Amino acid sequence: MDLEPLAAEMGQLLVELSRVTRLAQRSESGCCGLTLAQCQLLLAVAQEPAGPNAPGCSQSEVAALLGLDLSTISRVADGLVRLGLLAKEVDPEDRRRYLLSLTPAGRERVQSISTGLSAYARRALEKLPAGDRQRVIESLRLLIGALQQAQQGGECCE
Repeated sequence: MDLEPLAAEMGQLLVELSRVTRLAQRSESGCCGLTLAQCQLLLAVAQEPAGPNAPGCSQSEVAALLGLDLSTISRVADGLVRLGLLAKEVDPEDRRRYLLSLTPAGRERVQSISTGLSAYARRALEKLPAGDRQRVIESLRLLIGALQQAQQGGECCE
């Protein structure tokens, strides 16, 4: 089976999916008075697995998770620190690194953003036939896994 036509269609669909999800994130984060970059950084810090005694996650970890430059993460983080949503501290084990953690106000904002995104997802799920909803979720999981594996093997603009 020739994968080229499917690959071309999938590429177009991924661009469209990215566009509509960015618009949804921008809408939900905009309601909270944040830029999309600030919203994404807060959500990334919130999802980083930090143990109960962990001081936070490093800027470089967040940069890798979001696929952004460290300088971009630093600039966005500084803005969130000024808003009182994020704490940025020197890593006591490596003074060249900075650790990011949510403040109590940051945790509240993440909860608000997550609630808005869940409401958006619920509205989208309601538009699908009930019998297809679980299959869509499973398909998205498969797609994300495949995209992550494909990303490891190639360079942009080969």
